[in-house]
Amino acid sequence: MTIMAFGQSLDGRPLFDRRSAAGAAAALAQALGGEIEPLRMLSRAVDETGFHPVEQRRQAYDRNDPVAAGWTYLVNASDPRCEAWKEVIAPLAAYRGMLAPLAPLAYRGEGPSAWVRWLTNEYFGRGIGRHRPPGFVLILGGPDQVPFEFQSMLQTVASVGRLDFCELEAFHVYVAKLLRLAGAAEPTVDREAVMFGPDGGDRDPTHYSRRDMVEPLAEHLRGRHSFHVTRLLGDQATKPALVSALASRRPALVYVAGHGIAAVDAPVEEQRASNGAICCARQSRHFFDDVFSAQDVDLREPLLEGAVVFQFGCHGYGTPATSAYSHWLERKSQLVPGPEFVAALPRRLLEHPRGPIAYLGHVDLAFLHAFTAGAPLEPGAQWHARMAPFVRAVDHLVTLDPAGRAMEDMNARYGGFNAMIAAMYDDIQRQHHALSRMQSDLLVENWIMRGDAKNYMLLGDPAVGLRLPAVG
Repeated sequence: MTIMAFGQSLDGRPLFDRRSAAGAAAALAQALGGEIEPLRMLSRAVDETGFHPVEQRRQAYDRNDPVAAGWTYLVNASDPRCEAWKEVIAPLAAYRGMLAPLAPLAYRGEGPSAWVRWLTNEYFGRGIGRHRPPGFVLILGGPDQVPFEFQSMLQTVASVGRLDFCELEAFHVYVAKLLRLAGAAEPTVDREAVMFGPDGGDRDPTHYSRRDMVEPLAEHLRGRHSFHVTRLLGDQATKPALVSALASRRPALVYVAGHGIAAVDAPVEEQRASNGAICCARQSRHFFDDVFSAQDVDLREPLLEGAVVFQFGCHGYGTPATSAYSHWLERKSQLVPGPEFVAALPRRLLEHPRGPIAYLGHVDLAFLHAFTAGAPLEPGAQWHARMAPFVRAVDHLVTLDPAGRAMEDMNARYGGFNAMIAAMYDDIQRQHHALSRMQSDLLVENWIMRGDAKNYMLLGDPAVGLRLPAVG
């Protein structure tokens, strides 16, 4: 088994060199010692609260209705903008039926060891009496205030989104956009999807994301959901073609799968501006001329108004302080240490007054084995079994469920993978011989799929959903 990751540096070099599962597993097993206790803690977090998502599904209420399911927002209790947040969010909180708009959930800066207690006292404590714990939680502020790791834990029990803009006015603009679109007489999008998938050849993971992810999802949208599909694939997945499609059409969904940028060895400010930008098919002499980034989004012109964007690729949602795959990375692939941050492109799109309503993307590196084994499909199969969370995410979005539910299946796996990896580590410690090929493959695959379960996140209000025209 060969391990392949998505992502390119500013000069077009791959972030991750192909390697065997055996070598990757050995490095992972050696590094796991320092990670095992947090893994055990996170695997227990949901179970110890006694309110697993399976139990939520048994509740007799509409989980797609934020008023029935409960909606709230969360802030860092020490954030100096706390009072400003309450004013900013008040119109949306009223629209979502928030019971106590001046009493949001509060993160207090405590580390992972306190998160089980936080779930019990702060989150599930909201369910005492006649109220249930809120099904939708909107985080306000960046991961410097509320860490990505905390967001991924919270996603296992609720539909979670985040808003993080540089200026307070952008929060007002986003809230006003949601309320205006919700009250509009007609949808601002068509029953259309733009499916974007470059292909760098069979030694590059984008070959498989185009073949095994984008193409079958495009056919699924066309056949099952009666969508018109604009396919920008392979050599046709250029930056001019993407810009033209986004500007001239009204797709409800834009689905991108390919390399994201990571500005290796660049100053943190350059990383903030570039990381997660979309690498398109090469046609220019200068690599960055073929990259779609935040600077390509003109806030003066309508762009994807009312749409949802899903990006499969490294750093599309953001960059963590430390990669979960640092034990696999060569020195040249390490990012300059610094605070974790949300990517510039999704922030720019969501602050657009006539732009998208939600953005789903990935923190950290994304790997081929998250959605396929890289082998040919079984006869008669439309896609690999690992595609299930991505298919269900698309189904949730285009059947008008809230965007926060899109990665529900993925999020529900997080605790399970933590527990499996912890158990595998214990087995490795007990044995006195090298890992077998099967053990190596399983350990690496579980770690990659744990990364996906942890790192897919939503930028935007988790209760917002698409509005589509009726099938004609």
